[in-house]
Amino acid sequence: MLDKCCTILRVCVDNHTYMQQMREQFEEALKPIFRFISEPEKISFEDDILLLLKSMIKKSKSVTPVMWEMFDHFPKILAKSKGQLGDLLDTLNSFMIYGKDQFAQRDASIRVYA
Repeated sequence: MLDKCCTILRVCVDNHTYMQQMREQFEEALKPIFRFISEPEKISFEDDILLLLKSMIKKSKSVTPVMWEMFDHFPKILAKSKGQLGDLLDTLNSFMIYGKDQFAQRDASIRVYA
């Protein structure tokens, strides 16, 4: 059931018109879901969260402070997946492309992935 919900959310987020008009509302509504990523060992849908983040970043062409909060938990996802990047790699790439200025200022996070 959760997979279907995440798929529906991703379809909405992937819609250019929705994202132009409702990006802030989507982000606000998705905050509770995004917060699950702080403890990825307790969930099985971290990949769905990563895909939602990636889609929102690509459609809005920006990285918001809420998204940077989620970024800080990515090392936990990497640890859970035993070093396999999977969907995390694409999401990291989106952070680097659309949030390059902020990414460059996050020395501690950069060292984790280097």
